[in-house]
Amino acid sequence: MDNRSSILQVQNIVKRFGDVTVLDHLNLSVDRGEFVTLLGASGCGKTTLLRIIAGLETPDEGTVLLSGQDVTDWAPNKRNVNTVFQNYALFPHMNVEANVGYGLRLKKMARPQIQKTVSEALALVQLPGYEKRHPQELSGGQRQRVAIARAIVNSPDVLLLDEPLGALDLQLRRQMQIELKRLQKQLGITFIYITHDQEEAINMSDRIAVMYGGTFAQTGTPAQIYDEPINDYVATFVGNSNIIRGVAEAADGSYIKASLPGGTLLARKGAVQAAAGADVLIAVRSENIDLLPPEEAGLPAEVREVAFGGGMQRITLLLQDNSEIVASRHGIDSGLQAGDRVSVYWDKDKAIAVQKA
Repeated sequence: MDNRSSILQVQNIVKRFGDVTVLDHLNLSVDRGEFVTLLGASGCGKTTLLRIIAGLETPDEGTVLLSGQDVTDWAPNKRNVNTVFQNYALFPHMNVEANVGYGLRLKKMARPQIQKTVSEALALVQLPGYEKRHPQELSGGQRQRVAIARAIVNSPDVLLLDEPLGALDLQLRRQMQIELKRLQKQLGITFIYITHDQEEAINMSDRIAVMYGGTFAQTGTPAQIYDEPINDYVATFVGNSNIIRGVAEAADGSYIKASLPGGTLLARKGAVQAAAGADVLIAVRSENIDLLPPEEAGLPAEVREVAFGGGMQRITLLLQDNSEIVASRHGIDSGLQAGDRVSVYWDKDKAIAVQKA
């Protein structure tokens, strides 16, 4: 990415807690106005990285640049960065107007200007007229909007959001995803967003950085992360992928021909360059598996279980090597039952060879 357009750069960041390396030489460049999500399971280091960007933690090695300036050793209040936490951190004794205008009062802004700026921020988060309410009088979604309004009134270069939707119920969380994305595009502020929710990351982000064991397993657009995972961790963490072990027979242009349990099928090479005879891992998403009559070409399998959930049928299959894979189908009646024999097949463009993480 062109450094001239970057608002934020983290360079070779290392952080240790005792003998444990939490962040291991991380590098990330974020463009002005980008929505970048740090996606990963608990303990992968994403919150630690966010705290280093905010100035709440100091790295053992590496540099943090904001607008080209080295801010690695700057105090949090010296960086033009604001953070929205999962618990919102609102002052319970202050009303909404006082909470949102708190940072402006610290800057000694004139009272009429504070009132105007607070009103504009509350309008942006769709809470006009809520100035005199207190946090305990608001719903979870409303408190979250107040926390965002308090962050954006200071016009930060970068807004850091640490799982801000985690405490909301599913329906409200989905609604707030749409509103947050709308607000980010309207304001043009750079968002660095933390979540362990893959759907949230895919729906909201311009780019996703998948974290694993203190490193970036893969960074790319949502489409790249979903359709072109580079290793088995990314393939299974983002979406529902099956990982099938096999042996490469031959490579043909962009495809690998792999010997798999009970048959041979093609898959895209991806980032894997496997010579004939080498072990390979093939990732295929559950929705991309076709189930054919048992006499058709493919991998012979037995139906172990058919389960219905939320408009999708989840069909668990046993391959010849006793490994299990899952196929997903729309609708409530596939006609398959436990014990049925089928042939597993996929279009060669719907599967990809991946590396071992």
